[in-house]
Amino acid sequence: MDLGSIKTVRGVRLTMRSSSTDTSIDFAVLGDNSGLTTVSTVLGYHNEPYASDLAPVYIPLSGANVRYLRIDGNAYGSWLSYSEIEVYGD
Repeated sequence: MDLGSIKTVRGVRLTMRSSSTDTSIDFAVLGDNSGLTTVSTVLGYHNEPYASDLAPVYIPLSGANVRYLRIDGNAYGSWLSYSEIEVYGD
């Protein structure tokens, strides 16, 4: 996602959806300033042990100054989608 200009990103809040209830979901949040196709710097990780808990998850980040964010999520044995993404920072 393009934040429009360089921002200090302090966290990301995700609400996920998945067809599985007993497998984990791993997330990596990446950021960069070069462009959407080159976003590669890992800002934070999160593991959600059970996909059945569809409550929002907050992933604290390092306070990096970035313009572009990418969320890489892996749902093991299931599809994965997001119904809500919020970015927190300055």
